Amino acid sequence: SDRVQFLRGVRTEEIGTGAGTFRKRSSALGDIVNSSATFVAGPNATYDNLIKFGADIPFQGYGAFAETYKARTKMLYFGANDGMLHGVDAGDGKEKFAFIPGAVLAKTRSLPELTYAHATFVDATPFAADIKADEWRTLLFAPFGTGAKGLFAIDVTNPDNVTANNSVWELTSAATPELGYIVGTPLRHPVTGVPRNVGRYGAAGNWAVFLPNGYNSDYPDENGIRSATGNASLIVADLGTSAGANVATWTLGSNLHVIPTTAAGDGPHNGLSMPTGVDINGDGRIDVLYAGDLKGNLWKFEMTNPAANWTSRPIGSVQVKLLFKAVNQSGDAQAITVAPSVLRMADGKYMVIFGTGRLLTTQDKTRPPTGFPKQSLYGIIDDGGATTTRAQLFAQHIVQTTAATGTGPTAVAGSRFTDAVANQTGTYRGWRMDLDSTLAQDEGERVISNPVLLPGGAVVFSTAAPSIDACSQVGTG
Repeated sequence: SDRVQFLRGVRTEEIGTGAGTFRKRSSALGDIVNSSATFVAGPNATYDNLIKFGADIPFQGYGAFAETYKARTKMLYFGANDGMLHGVDAGDGKEKFAFIPGAVLAKTRSLPELTYAHATFVDATPFAADIKADEWRTLLFAPFGTGAKGLFAIDVTNPDNVTANNSVWELTSAATPELGYIVGTPLRHPVTGVPRNVGRYGAAGNWAVFLPNGYNSDYPDENGIRSATGNASLIVADLGTSAGANVATWTLGSNLHVIPTTAAGDGPHNGLSMPTGVDINGDGRIDVLYAGDLKGNLWKFEMTNPAANWTSRPIGSVQVKLLFKAVNQSGDAQAITVAPSVLRMADGKYMVIFGTGRLLTTQDKTRPPTGFPKQSLYGIIDDGGATTTRAQLFAQHIVQTTAATGTGPTAVAGSRFTDAVANQTGTYRGWRMDLDSTLAQDEGERVISNPVLLPGGAVVFSTAAPSIDACSQVGTG
């Protein structure tokens, strides 16, 4: 039909072109707002190294898989608000394929209309991982962002031959009302390059993608589905129960698990942010995941050996622990919207590193009469003890500042350096640094991107101080 051709980029039916009646577009490609391009080349997860160091049989065969596809077409994958996930050849910029997932298909009907008002569709950054489900393959996981509640997965092992049959599954709020809008991106493992929310777990060693339940789960979506609690929850999508990771039906307690957090008063209007998994004992399985939520809670999910028949609610074999509650000096809760970095320290303990702040709605840019609440940077030591408090953290201080220079495309961001951890004195369970700059350009400073660990243990944070003009996209960082 003409509508289908419009979605495919044919522009002959747009107004101003003959007898066209569809709206005039500036480009056949829809706007790209909250999705960044993800680069995927040949398989490079180095799982063969795990075999050498004693990991078990499920990693075997990866070397042959990597060799087979080492020269496959290098690709860029991104979502757009034309309803599609796009796959583009990174070499020549030509589109290999575009895919419209079922969850947003009905909404695409409005795209050609003269009365069309901007809407979001596939509005988040996809991420790719090599997994073994009957055989090795590369899956691309694409959250909808605010386009729909959930995400979908496509087999992109051979990007030159992607068809509708490469769609392996969609996971939406129809499977569980606890699922909200998933935004943010996972951290990648510094050695394997694998997203740290994808991996094997438990005694069975099944592959899974570990997801945040996202935001606004307790607000109805276009199908009227909503959570009754609005709690933060970890979603476990088990890919090891279906041949080729193709999932026709999601079943709670079987291939889909919802692990809510345990804090009293956790909901409503809460949501978990992207988790970071850790393999503690080097057996190639995720043992622990760390994640924050919109109310400033930092959670630890112990996944060492979930029972084979575990249900969709907390059970004894999945321990959920509150490591820390992020509040500023005034007692305001500090939202955690980034995936935390995790550093193994010399004594074998782990430090969970993150910054606080949110920029999800127009209200987040609106300055309260008393000013924006102060946000902070944190490093919380997971020492197995009770929940850490702000008073138990060493207060870091800025010891060197480099001013920002230039404007526009030639601008260079400023930088700040803190005391070395070695300079701390006393007994602490981590550190904090409040973003308390008094410069006007830093008002509302917050962290909305993942921290980056560097070799040697240094960590880099990028902060943002958006304009308080709700109509402006300009800010500082």
